[in-house]
Amino acid sequence: MLKNTFLFIFAILVSGIFAEDLTSSFVPREHRGFYNSVGFGIGYNKISAKSTWEDLDNTRIDKKDIESFDFWGITTPSFDFKFGTAIANLIAFHTTFNFAIYSGVMDYEEVNYDREIAQNENGNPLYDKQGDKVYAEDWRAYDSEGFSGDAVNLRTFVGFGTTIYPFRNPNSAMNGFFIGGSFGYVIYACFVADDYSAGNIASFGRSFIAEIGKEWWVSNHLSIGIGFSYNHSSTNFDEAKGTETVYTLSFRLTRG
Repeated sequence: MLKNTFLFIFAILVSGIFAEDLTSSFVPREHRGFYNSVGFGIGYNKISAKSTWEDLDNTRIDKKDIESFDFWGITTPSFDFKFGTAIANLIAFHTTFNFAIYSGVMDYEEVNYDREIAQNENGNPLYDKQGDKVYAEDWRAYDSEGFSGDAVNLRTFVGFGTTIYPFRNPNSAMNGFFIGGSFGYVIYACFVADDYSAGNIASFGRSFIAEIGKEWWVSNHLSIGIGFSYNHSSTNFDEAKGTETVYTLSFRLTRG
């Protein structure tokens, strides 16, 4: 149902791109004024995150638990929307929004650690000159559990960016080649099937997108093309820290 809803929204936006504006003052086959680009394609998503819980207020044994989350998945289609303004048939400034639902596999593991605190002759915790506890041993893993199961990741990115068209000569074979980048924020929620709730994870963080591709004019105001993008995010939420990466190959419709 959720994916069908976004397909419906996507269809409306695409129809808006194809709508002919007879009063437009745009220069034919040049990127000037209003800029709108919609993309859809196939994407690969990878998440690698760890969550650490520590109990260090003890007199004999300190404890900590480390949870590891490793997800990979693919999606088709992914959706990408850009809205903004183009200047001098050279550069477009735009907001960037994308959304996708990735289906794949989550590998989850939880490892439990402890370490013994050194004791003085009175049986109390031993401290060094800086006031830090002295330990009789390093962290020791004493228990672990994990699983690998089917999972779904809901992910969205919102930010601002630019797209540059460096070859302005309409007769050049490289006309329509573009490079672009966006900076913003990503938020995702990954859910594991079969009620393995321990493997569920949600996070957000800073993110950037780098994109390269080529477009071809099919009318005075509309171009179609293909693009490849790389999206990297550093996420940190509620003790869970990690990285999240997306590779996307997309088909683009651009107006303006």
